[in-house]
Amino acid sequence: MTVITVVIESTFTGPAGGFHHITIDDSLPVQELISQFCLAKGAEENPSYTLMNRSNVYLDNKRPISAFFIKDGDLLRLMGNRNKTRWIFGHWLIAAAIGMFVGILGITMCVLLYAVFRNIPDNYAMVIDAGSTHTDMILYSWPGSKRNNTGEVTQVHLCSAAGGIAEVSLENISVYFKPCFDESYAFIKDESQKNAEVLFGATAGMRLLNQTDPKKASDVITGVKNYFRESDWQIKERNVGIIAGSTEGVSGWITTNFLLQTVLKKGSVDDTSGAMDLGGASTQISFEVSDSFKDSENVYPITLFGNRFYIFSQSFICHGVVQSLMRYRAALVIEQSNPEGETVDFKSPCEPLGGNFSTNSSYFSSVCVRADFVKGGQTYNFVGTGNYSECQRVISNLLNYTECINAKLGHCVDPDKIPAEATRRRFFAFAAYSYITTDLHIPMISSRVEAERRIKVLCDYTKAQLVGVKAVSKNKKRKFETLCFEGQYMFTLLSELYGFKTDDEWTHISFTNQVKSTTLGWSLGYMVNATEEIAAAPPIPKLKVLPFSLLIVLFVIFVLLSIAFSIHGYKKGKNATGYQSSSKAPSQKSVISVL
Repeated sequence: MTVITVVIESTFTGPAGGFHHITIDDSLPVQELISQFCLAKGAEENPSYTLMNRSNVYLDNKRPISAFFIKDGDLLRLMGNRNKTRWIFGHWLIAAAIGMFVGILGITMCVLLYAVFRNIPDNYAMVIDAGSTHTDMILYSWPGSKRNNTGEVTQVHLCSAAGGIAEVSLENISVYFKPCFDESYAFIKDESQKNAEVLFGATAGMRLLNQTDPKKASDVITGVKNYFRESDWQIKERNVGIIAGSTEGVSGWITTNFLLQTVLKKGSVDDTSGAMDLGGASTQISFEVSDSFKDSENVYPITLFGNRFYIFSQSFICHGVVQSLMRYRAALVIEQSNPEGETVDFKSPCEPLGGNFSTNSSYFSSVCVRADFVKGGQTYNFVGTGNYSECQRVISNLLNYTECINAKLGHCVDPDKIPAEATRRRFFAFAAYSYITTDLHIPMISSRVEAERRIKVLCDYTKAQLVGVKAVSKNKKRKFETLCFEGQYMFTLLSELYGFKTDDEWTHISFTNQVKSTTLGWSLGYMVNATEEIAAAPPIPKLKVLPFSLLIVLFVIFVLLSIAFSIHGYKKGKNATGYQSSSKAPSQKSVISVL
């Protein structure tokens, strides 16, 4: 047993604070030192109190004082809970290390995302399909990193303007386009707006106008270009104009096979599907041919996704359903007029019994119709007879090359211009093909016999019966009085001009306006093909300037805080370990002897 005197310095404030000298037997437990200190200070003893020696070793309260080699005159520090104390002494440094790591890592990542790693922004372009009755403005986008130099295009927005572009006066072109331009521009991401392009394609309606009034057609295109130049959109002169019928056909083929994904890799010609487009003023047929036909007439080479394709594309102006109906009625006038030209009523076998259509000479003012039979001021009254067999005969003569030539109808089509292999291919028939078959309740894939039967049933209806059909139809805008003509015209076009004469060949045709919920037409394919020549926009930082600046400031604060934590932790550690005998200990200290 050895009696020693030690100095206890408390880290607390209040009654349990300050210094105190205690004389005690070193064989007693450490807890006795704490008890005597609290007794002397008049403070309540706390079970969490513990003592720490010079070496920063916590003294076990239950063990004897001598076990820790405490010598006479040593300074011990009274502390609180060990875990809390350890946080005070050690965790500042851990917090500093974490803060420094996060700060440096954050700064490094910000610099890399701003200056090294960059995004190629999406490309945007709007294709304007300027038709004879309305104009569709379709906004497309595709990733800036193209696939083998071809963009994987998706439709973003569709906006339409009523009325054909040829009907718009030059001073109203801005009024015509601006609402859709502004509406579509809002869908473009900010970083892509300055590079967004516009492509304008006028179709068969403008092609006809260009034949009848070239100056007006030219003025319309010039007015369109002038407006585009003043807009926020980029414009290339070559991408604004009247597109050729063959281009429309090729673009329809691209649309179909892009949606079917058959252009992503090169296979046999049987892997792709042909496209048939029936519009108001023209009709197109297009399909892939083998390399052996690549030098043939009406075959066009295209490259998509790094693959080379040779596409047969034929367009027939004046053979859309609207112009063909006009040609049909003109043929009736030519056939039924008497030498004196006094005939007013003309029997129309493709129109329902009881139906009547009256017009004047202005109705026939189309380049698709012979002008020499039209007499100014005369009224033409077409009386429906609902005669199916006679309807077949008249329409067949319209599309029969020899009969068309003999009747001097003009725009006669030679079926020999259509390769015989067309009937061996699969086709998607869209636009008016789909509208007509839907209204005739012809299935998407049908036999020739079934299609003919449904057309005949409709052609036998009287006008009164058609009123009942229209009443239960979902298509209230449909003119059912002309549906017999349209159905028989479509049937004859496919059978006699394109050569689909058997049931098996007809089953190769799918009558639909959509593939994978996307509308078929020429505009999507036109856009896909155009991406080959549209360069990607300049790369932009993955991190924009404002977020970059804010994040740099944030992570610099992390670094500064970690430095502050390090300094604070160092001071705490120094205070915890720097025990010294106090030369300035209070002069009035009570000494307690425990013997």
